[in-house]
Amino acid sequence: MLVNGAAKPKTVLLFINGAAQAPGINFNYLTDGNGNITGFDFAPDTLKVVNGVPDVLYVKYKKVTQ
Repeated sequence: MLVNGAAKPKTVLLFINGAAQAPGINFNYLTDGNGNITGFDFAPDTLKVVNGVPDVLYVKYKKVTQ
């Protein structure tokens, strides 16, 4: 879930371990009733910890303003 507020559609860039991810292939958006992006669903995959090093998730987006 995006803890700093919902994202405007078409403004989200998501990277895992430095690699850009493609919506619908590597993850799906979670949206609210207005179509704003509130989070991500990685199922059936999950973020992992390998040899004590966790996956790094970086998200850049424009926040929805009220």
